[in-house]
Amino acid sequence: MAGPCTVTSDVRIAAPPMRVWSILLDFPRYPGWNPFIRRIEGPLEPGGRLSFVFRIHPGLTISAEGRLQRLEEARALSWTGHAGDPRLLAVEHWFLLDPDGGGTRLTQGEDFVGAGASGWTYLFARLLRRAYDDMNQALKALAEQG
Repeated sequence: MAGPCTVTSDVRIAAPPMRVWSILLDFPRYPGWNPFIRRIEGPLEPGGRLSFVFRIHPGLTISAEGRLQRLEEARALSWTGHAGDPRLLAVEHWFLLDPDGGGTRLTQGEDFVGAGASGWTYLFARLLRRAYDDMNQALKALAEQG
C-alpha cells in the first residue's frame, strides 16, 4: 500500500488476528483506549461515510471526513479521507494484520496524495509516527489483556 509519501508503524501483538480485529472495529470504544484516533463515527461498510477526530500531538487535534474503503475480516481495514480540499491533501489510512506465530503483526500506515502531500508529510511525519506507535502500543496492551 505504500506510496511516495507514506508513514508507517508496526507492532507484534501476542493475540490472534481476530482479537486485534475486533478491537479495531469497535469504534465506540476508541476514546477509552486510543490516544491517536479519539473518535470514529460511521457505518462499517465499504463506501460508508466516516467522521474522525485525530490527536496527533497534545496540542494538535484534527477533524476529518472520509469513506471506508477496505474491510477484509482479520486482514485489512482502510479508509480514505481529507481535512479540507482533497486536491491539496488526501490520505488513505490503513491497517494490515498478518498472522505471526500465535500472534499478529499489525502494520498501520497512511499514504498522502495531493499538491501538499510532500510538504505536509515532511513536517508531520515524526509526530504521526509517534501517534501511530502510541496507538499500536495501546492496542497491543488491550489485545494482550485477554
